[in-house]
Amino acid sequence: MIKGVNLSPSEQLSLMIENTTNESKRLVQRLCNAYIENPEEGIKEAWCKLGERFSSNAVVTQVHLKKLKTFPKIGNRENKRLQEFGDLLLELQCAKNDGALRGLKILDEPAYLRPVVTKLPDDLQGRWQRHAFKCKSQCNVDYPPFNEFSKFIQEVCRERNDLYLALDYNEKSLTSSQPKYPSRTLRLPNARQDIETAKTEVTEPEHVQSETPIRNDPSKWCFIHDSPHPLKVCRIFNAKPYRERIDLLKKHRVCLRCAALSTHSTENCTSNTDCAVCHSDKHVTVLHPDNAKQETRKLESPAQQQGEEQAAATSQGVESLTVTNRCTEICGQNSGGAGRSCAKICLANVYAESKPDKKVKAYALIDEQSNYSLAIAKLFEKLNIEGTTTAYTLKTCSGVKETKGRLAQGLVIESLDQSTKYRIPMLTECDEIPNNQEEIPTLQVAQAHPHLQQIADEIPELDEQAEILLLIG
Repeated sequence: MIKGVNLSPSEQLSLMIENTTNESKRLVQRLCNAYIENPEEGIKEAWCKLGERFSSNAVVTQVHLKKLKTFPKIGNRENKRLQEFGDLLLELQCAKNDGALRGLKILDEPAYLRPVVTKLPDDLQGRWQRHAFKCKSQCNVDYPPFNEFSKFIQEVCRERNDLYLALDYNEKSLTSSQPKYPSRTLRLPNARQDIETAKTEVTEPEHVQSETPIRNDPSKWCFIHDSPHPLKVCRIFNAKPYRERIDLLKKHRVCLRCAALSTHSTENCTSNTDCAVCHSDKHVTVLHPDNAKQETRKLESPAQQQGEEQAAATSQGVESLTVTNRCTEICGQNSGGAGRSCAKICLANVYAESKPDKKVKAYALIDEQSNYSLAIAKLFEKLNIEGTTTAYTLKTCSGVKETKGRLAQGLVIESLDQSTKYRIPMLTECDEIPNNQEEIPTLQVAQAHPHLQQIADEIPELDEQAEILLLIG
């Protein structure tokens, strides 16, 4: 195609790439990249490699035999496909008679030709069998050669595809050839007559129609379980951290004051709210910024607080036990503080750098084993800290938990006499901080131990109004 055309070697390679496909195209592309500085040598090498891989006698023979092997079986009335099969046999016959492809001599073998005969329709297979027996007797051979089979198929193709003799088998001719009889409908004496209707309207029951408004009412429908119980009494909702509960209400556009309606905003809420924990009229008990587990146990009934384990033990006649980690020594108010195990908890002032006048007095738990400083949600609310919510993994002695909370920066912790202050680099919201008031060291506890009596005066009196709000890691 490119001979006689004045093309440069680079143009010839481009033309070869454009007119080849699959493996041959990838081969020419690689050679074009390899001989980019010497395209003339690339042309010679491309023709050489293409000849070795795709024009050798073995490759061409294999391609011809594959066409014959993969040709589909011919149906009884598929005359066009039979003609395509005849054209393929003629192509193989010419290639075989040419003599260049010696591998095509295998077509004369009966073991190879018999599977090819099975591709013919059943009537032509019988017809070929009679023709082969006749040819075998006349030519004195064990089996007719491939050329005889090809001539036989060519003759049948001319017969079956003759425009004047061919029968047009289609659906219209088949249906027209069938006799037409008047259709009759058999009816039983007591059979009902057919009833037709132009339009039918289906109306849903009233309880189905009224279900949609209930789903939008958190006072009657829980969007966590997608079931008809109030959101405020949902145990799963109550067990979530404070910040996660607030985020869920915001996501479903529920009032952050009454947690019962989504038809008004928090500022426009006129519901009578009363928190059972702090007796505040600004939020309900389920939105109290405290430990979610403590709130859940306050809201649950005694049977619910016992849990599934206690219910299973009771059903088996085994008395349920409540195990609490306590000091192994004799403790109590009458012991004078002797034997009490106290944590490193100190009373301090916490405030934001931007608002040093607004200080919150709280107890801070010092934990050398923690790699982060934590604070419960109540401290965030008291200091009006919004912060960005982030997810994190909390690892404690009880296991690993995935949770999320706000981050706060720029907070300062200060001693009560204001003589010492430290800036907290980062504070993460977490409601899992231990809140055991009995572990707070007091003056009485220090005086009960001889080695602490000299520093007993440095420990302030127990402030019952202050809470454990921080964990310094």
